[in-house]
Amino acid sequence: QSWKFLESHRKDPHSISVYGEEVVETTWRICKMNLVLCGLIPSPTSTPHELT
Repeated sequence: QSWKFLESHRKDPHSISVYGEEVVETTWRICKMNLVLCGLIPSPTSTPHELT
């Protein structure tokens, strides 16, 4: 949804920074995996199942 908002306002979705904190490590890993799968951030490892 945020991506569509930025595009509709002619902003580059790759130029934003997102800050936050997650207490539960599992939730953090799922969020990071989602960002990688959507192409919003590069994969941090050569093997996708090793997201840290």
